[in-house]
Amino acid sequence: MTRVASISEKPLPHSLEAERALLAGIILGADGPWPDASEFFLPFHQSLSQALTRLKSEGKPTDLVLIADNLSRLELENCGGIAYIASLLDGVPRISNLKHYADSVRQSAKVRRNLQLCDLMAKKLASVDGNAAQVLEEVSELSIPLHESVAEPVNRLRAVSITELLRIDLKPRGMVLHPFIPSQGLAMLYSKRGVGKTFISLGIAIAVASGTRFLKWNAPVPRRVLFVDGEMPATTLKQRISDIVAGTNIGAPLDNLRLITPDLQDRALPDLATLQGQQEIESHLDGVDLLILDNLSSLVRAVKENEGEGWLPVQEWVLSLRRRGISVLFVHHAGKTGSQRGTSRREDLLDSVVTLKNPADYSPSEGLRFDVHYEKARGFCGEDARPFEVRLHQGKGGEALWTVTDPEISAAAKVAEMHWQGMSYRDIADELGLSKSKVHRIVSRMGHVSHDAKA
Repeated sequence: MTRVASISEKPLPHSLEAERALLAGIILGADGPWPDASEFFLPFHQSLSQALTRLKSEGKPTDLVLIADNLSRLELENCGGIAYIASLLDGVPRISNLKHYADSVRQSAKVRRNLQLCDLMAKKLASVDGNAAQVLEEVSELSIPLHESVAEPVNRLRAVSITELLRIDLKPRGMVLHPFIPSQGLAMLYSKRGVGKTFISLGIAIAVASGTRFLKWNAPVPRRVLFVDGEMPATTLKQRISDIVAGTNIGAPLDNLRLITPDLQDRALPDLATLQGQQEIESHLDGVDLLILDNLSSLVRAVKENEGEGWLPVQEWVLSLRRRGISVLFVHHAGKTGSQRGTSRREDLLDSVVTLKNPADYSPSEGLRFDVHYEKARGFCGEDARPFEVRLHQGKGGEALWTVTDPEISAAAKVAEMHWQGMSYRDIADELGLSKSKVHRIVSRMGHVSHDAKA
């Protein structure tokens, strides 16, 4: 008979970071309700949870001395002593995030229980020896709690009247980066390979972390940023950040900006299409206001890009981040048609979609030169939503120097130069990727209407 693999041969799902953060919050006095001690994965975390519950029920403070007194000597020795409990407080979690950590602990516990039930059911079915009816009856009984555990609770949705909504004191959305990344905002920046999206996303990260301007965008106040890079060599990342900072007036250390990059890990970066991958990133999100994911192709791997249903786990995750006050900027590739690659469902919930495109007359010898266009601009319009052209120059010391111009002005200057060189309207239009009528309008505004028969 083929051997049935046991789930005990594989690590059961759990989030060590969520358990540690939750226990730290309980120690600091946050109000629950919190998961039952049995829902923690590590035995010592279970004992610590029981000790904290005892202290709270007795009305005693949850300080380190009293916690240690409520644990056995063996429990303390197995966990590393009181030093381990103290280490839980090293990265103090946001109180607002504790409910999320509690939900994560409960969800992992439920999955472990269901896996154990399935394991027991598989073993019983594999051991059928002449009395299949009895075994099937036992398995059917075991499946009852499994069905109950996945049943959706009722009355989870809250409905409010217009009067109630108007009376709710809701904090106005501020701006993380004016005009296209609001607080609790979801945005996308995309382009074809080599246009400059990583350079621009790093510039955005530095501006938000320092509370400064970048290109035509402005970060009103410094905020904490986590930049997750999925593919760039660490040496290149370091050089680009150094060049960008050197081209600014930022004097203070950029402690608000933290980076996760592949070369500095001892294993592959997590897949953000999975719960485990999301939890690994979340362990670094305490206090973060903006999460930048560069790029989706390298960080979301378990699903096919063209399948809308595959995007749902990521969508649900970023919506939970938005509810917690975290803005997210996705950096993505353009497809063969020039639009963002893969399912258009990604754009449904976004506040803004920004694309970078090389002008028609661009040559790779120019380095970075592109036009910035807003394909989706929720909450802003007019001058703020106008496209603009960006060019990167290197200073004498290698610092990044940026030139921003209006594409109309840039195109007019090129039309004027070609017109004075004697080129026809048709040739100018073909060279610059403009319509012949637009070329004619530009020349007319200059007061140099040509009656060239070749026009």
